[in-house]
Amino acid sequence: MIYDGHRRSDAARFSGVGLQIVRDWVLRFNAEGPEGVVNRKAPGPSYKLSEEQRAALAAVVESGPDPSIHGVVRCAGGAASWRHGFGTGSASRWG
Repeated sequence: MIYDGHRRSDAARFSGVGLQIVRDWVLRFNAEGPEGVVNRKAPGPSYKLSEEQRAALAAVVESGPDPSIHGVVRCAGGAASWRHGFGTGSASRWG
């Protein structure tokens, strides 16, 4: 709409968004062309564990506890000891 000469407020009303969103779209379009306004995946938070650490943790989880090493293992206790083994100190994936 804006490209055809309409006001940003008209585009916002037509699209059901605020003027700030339309402004962001215009800036992205001007910087990147039509590809700039295509829906993209939000970056989201980064992982605390490296790819290598996540693979090692997945292998341990999939193999399950070894009673001769871990004794009686409960999920909560196991998670606490594993996260410290990976040096994060947090059970959360993102921190």
